[in-house]
Amino acid sequence: MKIIVLLLSISFCALAKFDLSLGTSFRSYPSIGAEINAESGYNLLLWGKVNKKKPFYGFIRPAVTLSSSVVINSYDARIEFNPISFISIVRGYRHVASKFNEFSFYNCEQVRCTGDLKKDYTKLKFAMGAARILTMVELAMYNNEYTGGTDEKVAEFRFATLADSQNDSMYHARYVLGFKHNTGLYGVMADYTLLNGSGDTYNMDLLIYTTKVDRSLYTFGIGQFYTSQVEKGVIAVFQMKTKFIEGFSLF
Repeated sequence: MKIIVLLLSISFCALAKFDLSLGTSFRSYPSIGAEINAESGYNLLLWGKVNKKKPFYGFIRPAVTLSSSVVINSYDARIEFNPISFISIVRGYRHVASKFNEFSFYNCEQVRCTGDLKKDYTKLKFAMGAARILTMVELAMYNNEYTGGTDEKVAEFRFATLADSQNDSMYHARYVLGFKHNTGLYGVMADYTLLNGSGDTYNMDLLIYTTKVDRSLYTFGIGQFYTSQVEKGVIAVFQMKTKFIEGFSLF
């Protein structure tokens, strides 16, 4: 019996591995902002053989992401279930703590800019490709709770929108259509959010270019950004992600 348990343990370890990555992101509008993040997950293979060129395998990945822009800090803990590698069902919790009250697109004397944003969410992500064409879709529902105990609306600063004072639910969608070239991925991205309580919306539409250099993935984008609180303007974005230990995820 002990031998069987030992063999099962060895097999389990052979089908599981940690991953680790560091990243940074930047946007120019509605105000200049940047943050850094660190992410790690534990990949447990459920079936198949990991081969990202022939992605027919399934896995579970508990993961955590820590992010900081010095005055705004957050952590995101989640479990990702991939019945097949290009479909991901995610259940998670995000906690954001803000100490910043000088947003250019809010009057923080009338809006609650500091405090905690607590977000329970369920997310569906999937990607499909044929020849050189790639499509990715991300759909999510958030149940948000806000600290403070006042009647002021709450700053959802990532989306430059306002939420109801105590709690709000939020729908988020992201769509990407890309063309793979030898030099990288060229494409378009549409990002949309609706806060059901306040009725505020957020839209960002980008032309994007993504390229990989060694272990790092670089994404550049330019397009338009507008919300219920912010007039339409031109936005430039940049993201970098370096994978120090590769995992099973395709995206």
